[in-house]
Amino acid sequence: MNDKKRKKLRQAADLLDAAFNIVSSVYDDERDCLDNLSGNLEYSYMYEKMEEAIDHLEDASSSIESARDNVLEATV
Repeated sequence: MNDKKRKKLRQAADLLDAAFNIVSSVYDDERDCLDNLSGNLEYSYMYEKMEEAIDHLEDASSSIESARDNVLEATV
């Protein structure tokens, strides 16, 4: 692989880092909101939807991180 291609892949890795940071930030905010909901809402529709969103954000973070690692491995 030549340097031009490596540079493009590093740019992609940087974009994935930015995406990871955004998703992680939203995850943290949503987790805080969920943790601060009053106890009587624990089994409400809103609570369940928030839990579901948190699960998806956690999966997305993991996938983005994995994609970034794979891209960087390709530059070696």
